[in-house]
Amino acid sequence: MSDPTWSALQKSAAIIPKIGGAISIVSCSLLIRDVALKWKENRSIPFPTLMIFAIAIPTLIQSFFQDFMTTWMVPVDTHQYQAAFLAAGTTASCTFQGFVSLTCIMLAGLYYTELAIVYWGTVRHGWTETKMKQTWFRVAFFLPPVVVSLGLTVPPLFYELYNFSGLSICQIVPYPMECVWGLAPCERGSTESLMIFFYLLVGTGVLYNVTIVVFMVMLTHAIWKQERAMDRFLTPGQEKRRKQTRRTYKQGVRYVVSYLICWMPTFIWAIIDHSHGPPVVLVYMNLIIAPLWGFFLGGVYFVPRYETYREKNPSGGRLQALVHVLNIDIDLLETTLASVDDTTGNETTLASDDDTTGNQTPLLSEIA
Repeated sequence: MSDPTWSALQKSAAIIPKIGGAISIVSCSLLIRDVALKWKENRSIPFPTLMIFAIAIPTLIQSFFQDFMTTWMVPVDTHQYQAAFLAAGTTASCTFQGFVSLTCIMLAGLYYTELAIVYWGTVRHGWTETKMKQTWFRVAFFLPPVVVSLGLTVPPLFYELYNFSGLSICQIVPYPMECVWGLAPCERGSTESLMIFFYLLVGTGVLYNVTIVVFMVMLTHAIWKQERAMDRFLTPGQEKRRKQTRRTYKQGVRYVVSYLICWMPTFIWAIIDHSHGPPVVLVYMNLIIAPLWGFFLGGVYFVPRYETYREKNPSGGRLQALVHVLNIDIDLLETTLASVDDTTGNETTLASDDDTTGNQTPLLSEIA
């Protein structure tokens, strides 16, 4: 018999994210495995692929400790108002969850933003693999997100600001939450912690979302201008084609949507919750969609390669294409693809993963 003290929302908040978290863990693991196999084979890995790899690692960690673990890391002995369904943790585990999750979210968001800049730079300014393989370039892109993320998430540790948020996970919020309204003294954190939480979530959300959208729009426009400039070389009556623009536009849309669709409910929730409680529908949307961030990240990485393989192998089935793209070693793959050369259907963009010259622009090269 179920415990009557737990509402449907409390149970849902503890259980639903585990499903999306598990899916994201699998998706990120496949992505990380794919890049690792390329390293093992000594294949050249384009810089955008390394950026996606850098996004996948914190996303995987966050999917496990926040979305999959949920209330399992929340202290058992919480106040009645903040009691959690399936709580099995301690104050230390709650602090760990809040710190690690927030750090990973910020780190992945910053890398996502930089990836949009890299896409734009390769097209607009001709950034080549040779340029992006230089140590200074890689340090300039990989180090700042780590410094910024830790710079914003480490200080709250000293002020005991990581506490149970009252729903499913530990975040930056005072404990107990009644102290925000002056109904009880704060045992951990302070009333200012709510503003810090609001600033971190909403402020970085605005930065990430706006930057990603702006640079992807600029990317698509830059490619459109380049293809339009090539139209003057067409013979009379020859059809104008926008294949590269369409391809980049589709990938750009996937890229933007994969981020916005997961974090927009959280972003809106944070704004509404700052003034009054968010509607239950929005809460459920956030519980279902936000944990799927890793799943959508895998889509950004694998879907273009899947489409390319299907184009070059129209007679093959969807399952055949899927196991090929995911590098799954099963009997179907061995029997149906034995006669297919390993390099067929893998490359479609301006540069391949096996490029040794480093003089091409690796646009969307994660599909290799």
